[in-house]
Amino acid sequence: MKAYKSTALLAASTATRMLLALYTVKITAVTLGLAGTGVIGQFNNLLLISTMLAGGGIASGIIKAVADPDTPLSDVRHKLRSAHGYACICSVAMLAIVLVGHQFLGERLLPTAGAGALLIALAVGQYGLFHIAALSAVVNGRGRQDLFAKSSLAAGVVGAIAVTIGCLAFGLPGTLVGMLLGALSQWLFLHFLASRHLPEWAPLGKPSFEIADLKPWIHFSLLSLITVVGMPTAQIAVRNALAASAGWEMVGVWQAMVRLSDAYLQFGLLFLSAFYFPRLAAAPTIPACAAVILRYGRVLLPAMVGLCAAIYLLRFQIVPLLFSSAFLGVTDLFMPQLIGDVAKIASYLITYAFLATGRYKLSMAAELVQAALFWVMARHVGIEHGPAGVAWSYAAAYMTYFVLVAGTMLVLIRQASRTAERRGAASDNLPEAGPHSPT
Repeated sequence: MKAYKSTALLAASTATRMLLALYTVKITAVTLGLAGTGVIGQFNNLLLISTMLAGGGIASGIIKAVADPDTPLSDVRHKLRSAHGYACICSVAMLAIVLVGHQFLGERLLPTAGAGALLIALAVGQYGLFHIAALSAVVNGRGRQDLFAKSSLAAGVVGAIAVTIGCLAFGLPGTLVGMLLGALSQWLFLHFLASRHLPEWAPLGKPSFEIADLKPWIHFSLLSLITVVGMPTAQIAVRNALAASAGWEMVGVWQAMVRLSDAYLQFGLLFLSAFYFPRLAAAPTIPACAAVILRYGRVLLPAMVGLCAAIYLLRFQIVPLLFSSAFLGVTDLFMPQLIGDVAKIASYLITYAFLATGRYKLSMAAELVQAALFWVMARHVGIEHGPAGVAWSYAAAYMTYFVLVAGTMLVLIRQASRTAERRGAASDNLPEAGPHSPT
């Protein structure tokens, strides 16, 4: 019963957050227009990159440790302290880099007033983003998705309020500051809830800086770094190229579709991170992971297809409701975006298994492949056809990506099956102990 209540609370929290996200889409679209919507997309990617750098890969390692019932609590606590220490080092290094190059980076990454100061604030906030990622991994790994849901909902409310005040009072820079404050507010709520309900697991403890303890996190951070230079960076590059070709208003058309996509994809991605990945992390082999993929895929994929079909049928009602008359061109982007989103979720069902089974090089290769597919298709084919061309490039990239990762998974399953057969044959060939066998 507790699991059902937790699931229901998480679903309700996600639905509410989606509505809050759609509210912020509406107010920023009406107030800031197409060009402002395009710049918001750029900042969203920078925020995502900071989140990944802060704890994306580290969180995966924490989930594996916390979800494993055979790992002693003392060992998990030690890993949390070493992860905290590693995050401190990375946060200080990132802040130093941004302090030195904030003007150069601001001119090229964020076309708005005060871009350098915003990048510095983002670098400072990276330490808080690590705590959010780490504490989320702890509560989800312990099966307390209800705590994550409550913190996520509270942060969504704070973010909507902050964006509203920033947008109406200070325009685009205020909107971006509000987005950052909303994201960081989840740290406060997660810390309070985890300390109260999981005191033996949280807070993370004093950071440990012993070299031997820091080394394991390098593998997870390497995956996070590859993720950062992957799809988010490709999206920033495509957005800049589209702006150079057609202007920031056309970027705003594409970005409006992306923001709508991000809102409804929260359901699928939250399901994957909160429920699906902890189950994969507890699966010992690739065949066991394949069984988990099939079990959860039967639920998630039909739900995603049904949701996307409903959104497509209602597209002419959705655009005027969520945006303004200036955004009517977005309706041409629904079909390719929705196709790409379904293929994306289907692909993630498989690639999460690579990470859960410790295949970090394969996970890094997968991240680079999806980014390369999108960048090549968008840059050399899609951009010359405007926002619709970029959206179709997104769909083609993820359909191709799904075929590649599905094929890779089949190869891994066959390899595991052959290995099991060889071991079985070897055990059958062992001599049986007879009455004259030595003891």
